[in-house]
Amino acid sequence: MERQTVTATIYGEEKTYDYGTCLADIAEEYKDTQRYPIVLMMVDGKLRELHKTLKKDAKITFVTTADGPGHNTYQRSACLKRRRG
Repeated sequence: MERQTVTATIYGEEKTYDYGTCLADIAEEYKDTQRYPIVLMMVDGKLRELHKTLKKDAKITFVTTADGPGHNTYQRSACLKRRRG
């Protein structure tokens, strides 16, 4: 059986990934290209959490803690962690 793949266009570069690749794995691959931590991704113009998977060809950009939505997400997760402990 042939392995199913999807194409992600990331800042103009096309990359091929296995169907169902976790966005966190892609973020890990690109973490050294970003000045700040990647906390979300824009996938075809929609914000996506890193636990989501890539199931179709898509245009991806990274959202870091320096970006408004990324900073808010980071703050929210920090508050939740503090309350649990």
